Amino acid sequence: YYGLGKVTHSSIIADKQVFFGKWPYVKYVLAGDLLIENLDADNTKRVKLTIDFTVRNSSLMVEGRALRTLIVRSRPVEGLKIIDEKEHVFSRHKTPFN
Repeated sequence: YYGLGKVTHSSIIADKQVFFGKWPYVKYVLAGDLLIENLDADNTKRVKLTIDFTVRNSSLMVEGRALRTLIVRSRPVEGLKIIDEKEHVFSRHKTPFN
């Protein structure tokens, strides 16, 4: 999970709560095609997508482009589950916002 290795579900929830608490406005736009690759594991795929992102709070706006890589597994009972998530930011531009 973002370079931390294996983490608990509660750690991921806490991280997402901090992120969305800091950035109440979040916008992602797909910037190209999805690349979907079958992995050796049963019903597991690697999904790569380039996104343009904008995050904003009351004083700052950050815009940029990133490559997000997800490992997704499909199970009959659980359905789809993201089991790994990584992101590489290509560009980032910060501007004051008010």
